[in-house]
Amino acid sequence: MATKDELCLYLIDVTGCGVRAALHSCAILHTIHSAIEQHGRLAREPDAFAETLNREFLMEEHDNTFFTFWYGLYNKKAKTLSYISCGAPPAILCPEGKLLQSDNMPLGIDKKTQFKSSSTAIPEKSSLFLCSDGVYEIEHDDGKVGSFEEFARAALAPSQPGMSEPDRILNWSRKMAQGKPFADDFCLIHVQF
Repeated sequence: MATKDELCLYLIDVTGCGVRAALHSCAILHTIHSAIEQHGRLAREPDAFAETLNREFLMEEHDNTFFTFWYGLYNKKAKTLSYISCGAPPAILCPEGKLLQSDNMPLGIDKKTQFKSSSTAIPEKSSLFLCSDGVYEIEHDDGKVGSFEEFARAALAPSQPGMSEPDRILNWSRKMAQGKPFADDFCLIHVQF
């Protein structure tokens, strides 16, 4: 179980859309919440956590559905973040723009996959952006699709007075969509350390 000096951060993105993907997301989230609440050791080892989720949600047992996963455990006392990224976009540590990623495949594809986590120091007064690809993979009128690099530039841009960082990024994404509804899910987490 996470202690008062720890903060768990995570984001999943299940393949597909509609009710099937939503129900699969609920099952995954329930498993993640249970692991964090009941199995403290597992939640403190991002690579072991990913391996457990990978085995539990194999695509051949779940309608050929796999998912991306970004998980981090922030230790407030040590000012460190242990994390793993499995097919998910990197998190962005601001203001320096460090990308928090690890070269792992999405979960549920192969039960024999081994995963590797990383750790980084978190400087005072830094912040973190974590997102799904729907935040930036937005089709422009010319047919081009937005990139993670464009999102990273937007995330590192100066804040706007009177506007929260999530609202600033949402406005940026809406501007890129040019009034059209988002074609994919929009999930954005911003944490101020």
